Amino acid sequence: MEQFKDNMIAFLTHAEIQEMVKRLGKEIQMDYHGREIIHICPLKGSCLFLADLVRNIELPQQVDFVQCTATEKKGAIRMAKKLYEETPEIFFYPDQYSNPANWGAHYKSTGPEILAQTDGRVTHFVAGMGTTGTMMGVGRFLREAKPDVTLISMQPDSPFNGLEGLKHLETAIVPPIYDDKVADYNVECRTEDAYAMVRHLAKSEGLLVGISAGGNVHTALQVAQKAPVGSVIVTILCDGADRYLSERFWDDDIPDIGPQI
Repeated sequence: MEQFKDNMIAFLTHAEIQEMVKRLGKEIQMDYHGREIIHICPLKGSCLFLADLVRNIELPQQVDFVQCTATEKKGAIRMAKKLYEETPEIFFYPDQYSNPANWGAHYKSTGPEILAQTDGRVTHFVAGMGTTGTMMGVGRFLREAKPDVTLISMQPDSPFNGLEGLKHLETAIVPPIYDDKVADYNVECRTEDAYAMVRHLAKSEGLLVGISAGGNVHTALQVAQKAPVGSVIVTILCDGADRYLSERFWDDDIPDIGPQI
């Protein structure tokens, strides 16, 4: 899971960082944590890290932290964009929602890996919609490699949900890299179903995954119930449970969902 995120970050930042080094004449230190954030700190300077919510993140001393207002869910995105537009000469803004290197990373790495590891037998691919880069990149690659593949996007079932990082696109800021023609159809996932799957995977499979990953697996199993016999359905376990171990759903009286197929 960490490698999955690191691959995307590496593609997303390489060209832009090289340009920043050239422009500012500074040496850049990068620390890839695979937690949907990038620590990029000039060795003789400072960086600003913006977030709507922080869980168990240790920041280098060179990083200044600003907690955005909790009442504005996308406060960090808006603030980062505003700071960059006002003073682009001192800020690096990877902008994963608009940067084609986001989906390009999955087109060049994740997609080929899925095709190779399934020996070309993949028939369905399921991915949650966050930045949408995974579906845009993997979907485009698989469509070229296997035109008959079925691509399924997953979104939360309402604007108010607990699927952190995923977007209810009808009511959210739609990422500019998103193309609604890539996926064949969309499936909505309830927060409660994602929670239950996270608990089930930990208890029955020994997999400590995050809520988005739980939603992906729940949706993949829904797809499997209707897919032809012999189908090979692939999804992404895109986040780990380490950020969510203090969440109440681990202790809630939720019955074990058991096998779904």
